[in-house]
Amino acid sequence: MTMLRISLTVGLLWVSASALAANGQENARLGRVHVQADSIEMLGANSLKASGNVVVIGKDSVIHSHEALISQDGSVIQVQAVQSGQSHTSEFDPLSLQDARAAGGEMRLQREGYVAVKTKGLSTTWWNRATQTCVMVKTSQGRYSEVKVLAASVCMGS
Repeated sequence: MTMLRISLTVGLLWVSASALAANGQENARLGRVHVQADSIEMLGANSLKASGNVVVIGKDSVIHSHEALISQDGSVIQVQAVQSGQSHTSEFDPLSLQDARAAGGEMRLQREGYVAVKTKGLSTTWWNRATQTCVMVKTSQGRYSEVKVLAASVCMGS
C-alpha cells in the first residue's frame, strides 16, 4: 500500500453533504474539495473517511485512491490517500510516455503505481513511492508533450 499525504489550501469553511449518486457512489464536499467514493463515513465535524473507488477533486488537482482520510484544520484540507499496491516486475521508463495520448499515459502511470500529487494548468506531477520516482508531464492537444523525471524531493514536498 502507498500512503500519500497532500495538503490543499482553500478559503471556504467545511461544508458536507453525503448523497447517493446515480452510479451508486456517495458524494461529499469539504470546502472546495469534492469527494466521491463507494462509501463515505463522517468521522466528525471536520473529517471523513472515503472507501472504494475514491476520487478527491480540488481546484488544481485530482486524486484517485482506494481509501482516503480527509480533514480540515482552518483553511488547510489534508488528504491521506491509500493506494492498493500492485507490484510490477517490468522496468518502466516514464520518459517512454513522451507524445503518448494523455488518457493512456495517465492510466499507464497509475498502473505502474504513480499517484498524481500536483496539477497546475496542463502540467501534472506524479509520485511513485515504491520507486521514489517523481515525474512531471505536460499535456498539449491531448498528448504528453513533455515528460521529465524530477528530484524525489519535488514530489515529497508537495
